[in-house]
Amino acid sequence: MSKTNIVNLVLVGFGNVGKRFSLLLREKSEELPFRTRVVGVATANHGCFLAPAGVDTIETSCVDQSHCFTEYHDPKSGPPPVDAFELITRTAKLFPRNNAHRLVVVENTPFIVKNGEPGIRHVREALKLGFDVITANKGPAAFAHRELKSLARKSGLSFLFEGTVLDGLPIFNLIRQTLPSIRIVNFRGILNTTTNYLLFALENGLSLADAIVEMQSAGIAEANIANDVDGWDAAAKTAILANELLGAEITPHDVDREGLDTLQLETKIRSAQKRGRVIKLVASAKRTEGKILATVGPTELSIDDPLAQLTETAKGLLIETDLLGTIQISKAASNVSHTAYALLSDLITLNRQ
Repeated sequence: MSKTNIVNLVLVGFGNVGKRFSLLLREKSEELPFRTRVVGVATANHGCFLAPAGVDTIETSCVDQSHCFTEYHDPKSGPPPVDAFELITRTAKLFPRNNAHRLVVVENTPFIVKNGEPGIRHVREALKLGFDVITANKGPAAFAHRELKSLARKSGLSFLFEGTVLDGLPIFNLIRQTLPSIRIVNFRGILNTTTNYLLFALENGLSLADAIVEMQSAGIAEANIANDVDGWDAAAKTAILANELLGAEITPHDVDREGLDTLQLETKIRSAQKRGRVIKLVASAKRTEGKILATVGPTELSIDDPLAQLTETAKGLLIETDLLGTIQISKAASNVSHTAYALLSDLITLNRQ
């Protein structure tokens, strides 16, 4: 099949998800209705490169070496970019926007609890310069959802973030494409993989420390484990869902948040088990008297609650609607490939649009 449409990709951040996404592009290249080429990568610790002709294969193991990405740089384009902002600016000048050559920034820098930066500024700059943006970084949609969606819409571009909440589960595509005129009343769910696994481990007599190591080794835990255990990751996801599904304008700091008290956790779990109940870190949001009430915290659930059935690295969401009642969407396990797939699915959504 001849592929006349080319998608030029700029990868901002190249951690576990970025590496897996890079490999997915190669694995799925024959199935995609367009051709992709990575024309630049920007990282904080491993250098940046700009290669207008594109790089077919990025050696993912090179992230173990300092400034290794400068080896991919095309010297004909000038010196290597010093950061993501320079890379985005120079790439925009090289590839004027047109129908045959799409420009996409894939923003995958770490989530910063304080204010979502520098991810927000990366997305904002990319949209201003004519890039569509896809991201698995929770910061931009959690802290600047309305601004960035509005900027994308006014520019005739897209800002997509399917991978920010439920990895590869198509919650936003599901609502956007298949449930027209549905009004969402509230939601509650298990949104953080790491804490769900930690609770499962303790329920089954495993060590909390060992469970944390497992999640970190699998590339699932946040770079700062406190973001998971203290509930910040779930709070960010709650804010994104509330902003997108309930029309809210909140940030993670507006979510009533309680993390897992690791010192008392095992005692609480054993107490709940004696009563035939389980503890889960539950995220929820609803509109009450014109305001959004969003919460995250450890919650005792009866064993017949659908969320109680989500064990180990499972995730899921219960969405209450005005016409279809409660919709449940869940998956039995989570891993880095799922989040990388969400980026790929957003890329395909861009092509359809």
